[in-house]
Amino acid sequence: MKNPQNSECSADVTFCGKNENSSKKSGKYTCNRGRKCGMIQGIKGGESAMGHVQINLFGSFHVERDGKSVDEQLARSPKGMLLMQYLILAPRQTAEAKMLMQVMWPEENSTSPDTALKTLISRQRALLREISPELAMCLVTVRGGYRWVCPPEVSVDVLEFEEMLARMKLPGGATPSEEMLTRMLVLYQGRLLADQQPQPAWLYNRSERLHQQFLQTVDSRLAQLQQAGYVHRYVALVRRAIDADPTNEALQQRLIEGLRQTERDTDADQQVELAARLNSAARDEMMADYYDRIQRASRALETGLVQFKEELMRGEDNNRAIVCDRRVFRSLFCLQRRGMERTGGHALLGILTLTELDPASEKREAALNGLVKIMLLNLRRGDVITRLDESTIAMFLPNADESAANIIIDRLKRSFYLQFPSTGRTLSCAISAISVEKTKPEQR
Repeated sequence: MKNPQNSECSADVTFCGKNENSSKKSGKYTCNRGRKCGMIQGIKGGESAMGHVQINLFGSFHVERDGKSVDEQLARSPKGMLLMQYLILAPRQTAEAKMLMQVMWPEENSTSPDTALKTLISRQRALLREISPELAMCLVTVRGGYRWVCPPEVSVDVLEFEEMLARMKLPGGATPSEEMLTRMLVLYQGRLLADQQPQPAWLYNRSERLHQQFLQTVDSRLAQLQQAGYVHRYVALVRRAIDADPTNEALQQRLIEGLRQTERDTDADQQVELAARLNSAARDEMMADYYDRIQRASRALETGLVQFKEELMRGEDNNRAIVCDRRVFRSLFCLQRRGMERTGGHALLGILTLTELDPASEKREAALNGLVKIMLLNLRRGDVITRLDESTIAMFLPNADESAANIIIDRLKRSFYLQFPSTGRTLSCAISAISVEKTKPEQR
């Protein structure tokens, strides 16, 4: 491994986005596995999309609609959840009724198994429809059995993960780039339904196969990073992989070696101690709790991000300029200028001063307040206004160049004098152009 001084980025990158591996054309759906699925019971023509549904099976079973968990509602029917899990992970596209009955009731002898299965399907459809029309559209009846068909509004982590693996296996297919690996690490949160023990054969086999493919893909990318001498990226990738497989001794050893390569001996020693504890006699019990906490933290993180985003976006209905105090004005100015340093750009900084014939005039305050209202009506959304003193107002106009300065001044003066036509009052304006060229990353 080369010297860690090579230029590289050591930070983890998280890519968040909706899976859109499905499309809807001419009344047919292209499911996540690339097959046309149309004319099947359960998908109604003309049914409008209501929101996005994300189904996760890596690590644990978790379903969200528009960023909000619906796990409690699905938990009302344990058999229904098992039905969903099996159909999504079914080795074949169509799950025969006979096989479904064996999966749903492996040790039960029912006098009318066909009726029991049909009842379960009907009740689960009703439950899914109550939660989301998109989910109800997924559970469909076809000749010979049932299928899980994803319309564009429904994403499944396993299917997206498998599609990325398939692209890499095609002739001339993509090698596991850092961006692709980052997305796969976001999707892969551990073995399939790892919190459900013991696992039936149909689940265990699929889970182990995907886990081995995950490790092989990580190994391939680690080899690339090691050959290029990107030690920090190497360590970051190993850490992300360990999050998905905390007990993997090979990954633990790679992390320890990588930390020593970056001269982080203290961190390496701590990792050695952690690896020893994880591989001790009490590993199973401790790791079960550790793994559970990882899953809870991951879900809380995703939910917290959605809520924080909604909080930031909520109430943003101001289509006018911003009026603020001098401190906030300076902060917004500095923030905008830093953005201009990254991308290049122009801005205008202006000052308006009101001079009265009678310095003691009681009407000056009303005129200044009126000027602020005029500026709100004439300036653009995102422009910033502040009061500097008893007779002066400042304005900052991002993304405005010098050619617009005279137009802005004339517009403000004309509007002001129409509203306040007194001959004993003068509005003076001065504007300075700010132009910043894009700087190179090493100069920032």
